[in-house]
Amino acid sequence: MIKIRRHLQWIERLHMVPFTLLMAVYAFVGRLVLALPLAIAILITGEDVFVIPDREYPVAAVLILAPLVETIIGQWLPITVASRFTQKNSVQILVSTALFSALHVDPISVMAAVPPAIVLAYAFIVQRRRGIWPALFATAMVHFWINLAAVSLKRL
Repeated sequence: MIKIRRHLQWIERLHMVPFTLLMAVYAFVGRLVLALPLAIAILITGEDVFVIPDREYPVAAVLILAPLVETIIGQWLPITVASRFTQKNSVQILVSTALFSALHVDPISVMAAVPPAIVLAYAFIVQRRRGIWPALFATAMVHFWINLAAVSLKRL
C-alpha cells in the first residue's frame, strides 16, 4: 500500500504530457485486463453473449469531440456535484465512474469503460488542484490518448 501511495504521489508531480500519457496507459491496460477474460469465455463457449453494435464514428469525433464532451459530462459534472456533498476523492471517483460508464450504453461497453472511467476521474481530481482548466485539459488529453490507441488498434 505504501508503494502504491508513493507511486501516486510521483505521478501527481509529473508535468502534463507525461502525466496524461501514463494515465492513458493505465486506463488502456485496465481495459485490456477486464476484456481478456470475457474474450476467452466467448472463445471457449463459442457464443457471444453480448451484442456489440457495429458502429463507425468519424475519427475526429472519437479523438476530439468525445473526449471534450465526455470530460464535461463524465468527470466535471459528477465530480463537481459530488464534491459539494463530500470531500472524499474515492466517492467522487465512484460517482464519476458510474456516470461515465453508463454513458456507454451497451453492457460490454459499460464494463470496458470502468477502468478508463476510474483513471479519468482520478486524473481530473489530481489536476483540479491546479485549476479547473488544467483539470479539463488533462482529462480530455488522457481520453484522447485512450481513444487514439483504440482507433489505431482497430485499424491494424
